[in-house]
Amino acid sequence: MTDQEKILARRRELEDLAAVLGSPEGRRFIWRFLSEARIFSPCYMGNSETFYREGRREFALKYFNDVMEACPDLYTVMQKENTRKEEKHVGD
Repeated sequence: MTDQEKILARRRELEDLAAVLGSPEGRRFIWRFLSEARIFSPCYMGNSETFYREGRREFALKYFNDVMEACPDLYTVMQKENTRKEEKHVGD
């Protein structure tokens, strides 16, 4: 793959992600994916579970970084949408 082809492929990846995040359904999916990977939570368990959790987290961080590169404004929208939902569940 040439450098130009790599640049175009990367641009296409980010455009695809922006399209997914452009819909409420896509934002819910990505939020669930990132939340289940616990990208903002500690991984240390004091046993081999730590390695599993860190691997899951590292994989999801790549996609989090892609979200932030593709459309950080939609991450903020996604965060607000899901924070409201989480607050409603706490008050149920």
